[in-house]
Amino acid sequence: MSTLPATAVLEQLYPVLTKTPELYHEIIQANLGSGQLSVFDLERIRIPTGGGTSWTIASLDGDHEARDFEGIILHWREPRAYWRSSFDATGGGTPPDCSSDDGIRGIGTPGGACETCHLARFGSDDNGRGQACKQMRMLFVLLPGNFLPAVMLLPPTSLAACRKFFLRLTSLEIPYYGVLTKFSLEKTKNKQGIAYAEVRFGVARKLQPEETANVKRLIESIKPSLQRVRGQLQEEKEIREEMPL
Repeated sequence: MSTLPATAVLEQLYPVLTKTPELYHEIIQANLGSGQLSVFDLERIRIPTGGGTSWTIASLDGDHEARDFEGIILHWREPRAYWRSSFDATGGGTPPDCSSDDGIRGIGTPGGACETCHLARFGSDDNGRGQACKQMRMLFVLLPGNFLPAVMLLPPTSLAACRKFFLRLTSLEIPYYGVLTKFSLEKTKNKQGIAYAEVRFGVARKLQPEETANVKRLIESIKPSLQRVRGQLQEEKEIREEMPL
């Protein structure tokens, strides 16, 4: 068992927490220039289809499988995407007819306020159960040893579990970045018997005040870049296959 203080252990796993905002921006600017980040610039944490319970996590050494993993959530937002034609009809590869990076205002057809849009109502999709305009949650998760966070796109089937986890943290007065989050998968089925995996969230451990302060400093450094990350919601096949409601 390590005799190092918990803060030192966390900094060993996440050395980016020791970087000053100035150095962080210097490295970003040197390697990425002034262009905006996209999802394609960041590593992906992919949720398996068909009810698989192993994660596929991308890295410089290639993809690897994991039953569960731990990370620090640095940022999140709730994008939306709507396709007028079915996936079977188009064969995929088409951008959404309407999409929203923030889940507040849609751009395209019909566009406008998401909250009052009829396509965001439950029962508006073709099967009469879910939403025609798919709501997701995009999590930016810092993995051990990484300088930039990876992206996890949660489908509607995992939104309830994520919100419950965030609410539980809120009731304990803990910000989402104040814990080391454990991510796992649970196989389940919808009413039609189609198997899919739901994401499960847990607390690996609560961060100490000094650790949380270091994470918050990192978030303040990277948040402007993450807020500009384009959702790239034209990844139609991935989005629509992961939504077996």
